[in-house]
Amino acid sequence: MAKPKNAITSCQCHSCEKINGLMQLMTAQNELMTKIVDQNGVLLDLVLSDESEDKDPMRSLD
Repeated sequence: MAKPKNAITSCQCHSCEKINGLMQLMTAQNELMTKIVDQNGVLLDLVLSDESEDKDPMRSLD
């Protein structure tokens, strides 16, 4: 059985507060890494698209 996402939030002890803070930081880090990976994918697509246009044999040389 899966635990709720914020199972520790009901406890207010120092350790649980630290764990909750760490979980929030890790969630934010995961979201940022996802955005970075998505942006890198877009950039890679642009670079590969530009390279394929450069190698087009029908393209004018002037």
